[in-house]
Amino acid sequence: MNTPELVGVLVKRYGSVNAASRETKIPLTTLFRLYNGDHKEPTLDTLRKIAAALGQPLHEVVRRLEAGRAKEAISSR
Repeated sequence: MNTPELVGVLVKRYGSVNAASRETKIPLTTLFRLYNGDHKEPTLDTLRKIAAALGQPLHEVVRRLEAGRAKEAISSR
């Protein structure tokens, strides 16, 4: 899973990027840039908020992102 896919799960859950931003307390511009792929590296604070909104432990969210990056690296060879 990559960052835009992860944020996409939040957007689907809350119905829009704006609603996800309000509910998670992540600034709208930050969430929008992560969703569009303009920012690829969310801060630890942002990851904590995403994990909390998804009801998952932080380490699980980080593991999913790392697994997605590994897949991307292998496929780009």
